[in-house]
Amino acid sequence: MMCTHSILNHGVNVSGALSSSSSSSSTPTNRHATISLTFASTGPLQYALADYLTEHPEHHRSLPAFYAERRDYFAGLLARTAFAIGPSRGTYFQLGDYSAISDMPDVEFARWLTVEHGVAVIPISVFYQEPPDLRLVRFCFAKQTATLDEAARRLREL
Repeated sequence: MMCTHSILNHGVNVSGALSSSSSSSSTPTNRHATISLTFASTGPLQYALADYLTEHPEHHRSLPAFYAERRDYFAGLLARTAFAIGPSRGTYFQLGDYSAISDMPDVEFARWLTVEHGVAVIPISVFYQEPPDLRLVRFCFAKQTATLDEAARRLREL
């Protein structure tokens, strides 16, 4: 099985964060730390990134086309699965409606998809104080095409 944090998520090890085990990785504090470390970088890395952007100012101009290409590529792959998708602009995430696959709540579905199929997604309910009753999960398509291809292969088998 592929490492769950390398497939379709952005560094959050969903299987660890959603684990029902009593290990320290499933405690709320450790879950928060794991997620925070993903979105925050250390000072030296920020300086290195600033140096890189100074030396390569053209880099950021290529990002919109890069992400649009990955979005369209991944949307084409998802079109051959049971997930229903809508438009995704200005982001590197794609929402997928899984109601044709399961009636599980999104956190339970995300755990199942990660543990049983090796494809990590982010349940949207975690972004709400009072989540709507929807069957949506969030994929990250800012990945190598080989990773997206493998994830799509697994999703077609659902």
